[in-house]
Amino acid sequence: MSATDQGASAGSGEGGGGPLTRTVLITGAAGGLGRAAALALTGVNPPPFAALYAASKAALAAYSESLWHEVRPFGIQVSVIEPGPMRTEPRVTPQAPRQTIPVYDEPRARALGAVLEAQQTAGLLPARVAECIVRVVGSASPKVRYRVGAEATWLPRLKSALPWALYVQGVRRKYHLDGPSGQA
Repeated sequence: MSATDQGASAGSGEGGGGPLTRTVLITGAAGGLGRAAALALTGVNPPPFAALYAASKAALAAYSESLWHEVRPFGIQVSVIEPGPMRTEPRVTPQAPRQTIPVYDEPRARALGAVLEAQQTAGLLPARVAECIVRVVGSASPKVRYRVGAEATWLPRLKSALPWALYVQGVRRKYHLDGPSGQA
């Protein structure tokens, strides 16, 4: 399905979160109660070189929040779970883009290296996110948003409270964007 087709069908429930919406409405409205929880990992604190992925997660969070209003009259509750970076097992390095911009190659490699290292040594254990999901599903009145972990909780606050230049300095340091010589 082309991007144009996806955009046109999103409102009809045929693309994007449409299948989730349709399932929640059919099963939840029939029983008078339902739950839907969406995971949006990087929509709040998007890492460099993951623009499309981060945008899709931000869109999923916005979609879910909008859906919360739409299905509430049917007794269906929607929550967005926004965990910080997750600890994962070593995995194959993600495939590089088919067409690269040469000046991006070195900073992208450094940022990806920082992400892969953090996934293996730091970050949330998946069990913490699972506990949150269980808590949401078991709650009589779940919140719309749940942030799991220190980074998911504090970075959005810091982002809005700190001067932009100071926040950006921390992001650039975290992802090694300035390289060993201190230049981008």
